[in-house]
Amino acid sequence: MFPSFQKALSRSLPSSRLQWCASSTFISSQKRSYRPKSLDKKKVTNPIDPRFLKQQSQEIAQKLQKLQNEHDPAQVFELGLHYLKNVEDKKEKGVELFKVAAEANYSEAVYILGWCYLHGEGVPQDKDEAMKWLRKSADQHHNPLAFFTLAELTEDKPQQKELFMKASKRNYPPAMYELALLEEDIEQRNYWMNQAAQHGHGAAMIEMGINHLYGYSGCAEDPVTARSWFAKAWKKATFKDARAGLYAGDCYRKGVGMDEVKPKKAILAYEWAAERGHPMGHQRLGEMYEEMGDETKAVEHYALAAEAGIPPAQYKYGAWLLRPEQESITEEQKEDGLRNIRNAAKMELPHAQYYLAKLIVSKAIEGEDEEVKNLMKSAASKGYTPAVVFVGDCHLNGEHGFPQNIRAAVHQYKVAAEQGDEIAQYNLGAAYMNGEGVDKNEEEGARWLQKSAAKGNVKAKMLLRDNDFVCSPGL
Repeated sequence: MFPSFQKALSRSLPSSRLQWCASSTFISSQKRSYRPKSLDKKKVTNPIDPRFLKQQSQEIAQKLQKLQNEHDPAQVFELGLHYLKNVEDKKEKGVELFKVAAEANYSEAVYILGWCYLHGEGVPQDKDEAMKWLRKSADQHHNPLAFFTLAELTEDKPQQKELFMKASKRNYPPAMYELALLEEDIEQRNYWMNQAAQHGHGAAMIEMGINHLYGYSGCAEDPVTARSWFAKAWKKATFKDARAGLYAGDCYRKGVGMDEVKPKKAILAYEWAAERGHPMGHQRLGEMYEEMGDETKAVEHYALAAEAGIPPAQYKYGAWLLRPEQESITEEQKEDGLRNIRNAAKMELPHAQYYLAKLIVSKAIEGEDEEVKNLMKSAASKGYTPAVVFVGDCHLNGEHGFPQNIRAAVHQYKVAAEQGDEIAQYNLGAAYMNGEGVDKNEEEGARWLQKSAAKGNVKAKMLLRDNDFVCSPGL
């Protein structure tokens, strides 16, 4: 589950961890005796907030530089953070300041110094030195971040679990989440996942939503609670996992846990997911705008999702570009449309496989019967009704590389008829009436013909009357 030490060394500490470490919520026995007035004025609790540093970083550096001579480790640490985060050519100076504060046993500096050695920030990477400071941070200062980092660096599952537990008991949500993933006991897994979610961990909120949506991990199936967790994750301002928008959007779109659907909220959630780089956000938006009849916006989002390699979007966008009525489409755009259809077909999307095969059959593009056969067989095997009927027709007539086989044709018609296809229902009914490819059974034949006739199939109505069967009222 966790990367090797070498891979861990190559990663950068997320700014959220660095900010958490430097925030007032950090568990420390040390108390800062200095806080820049400008921070209080702007009400910024995090001294490395990038919005604040962009405006007044030089002023802060000057103030802290003056106060450094007072040998207050908190002030030294503040200045080190400033150099590390905002002055590219002075990261080494930042680490030197961390060393001064760490030697004075300033808890936050002890952890950050270990992190710098671990990731080679301002100093050459040094595993031994990193572990020394991280262990000191964990053993002496009980820093949850240190426990968490050490847990990520070990491949020993029991030790990993113990370290995550220590961090979790100190209210560090990421540790609670990882501990939940490690737990084999369903009750304990659910407990720690819920704890992580209650403490604001976005991914845990999503997991709790999924658990309640489907009744996983010992959770009761509860759509209302599921939708609530998805909405909380989506609205969490600092959370970047686009899945939250997708799940929340699906709930609003389908009315999960609500008395009515809320398309406007669904669109907002999908837009949130799309803005955070999730192509399925564009796919969902394309579907919604298509349902609403806004073709322009639908195509716009399908194009973006298709570019990201989403097969359904490639099919939708490609089919739109290849529509015969598209007079303004250039040859280059048509080639792009065919390329998208082929890509979706390669990804085994049955709609695209069927569409591509039909283009070959209609001579719109070049292709052989063998390609048609393979595409249609693949689409039919996935239960795509038009392809099932097509394969049945090919077996009936011995076309496009399919051997003529009446029984095989009737089998395909039966599959499609059970899926509700009126033509297949008529063909199956006729087969039973005439005993072709199946044992003759007029009652069974009449049953399928009635179903087809109810959908308006004229041939089915005529065959019923020709065989002295009474059509259902209204047929």
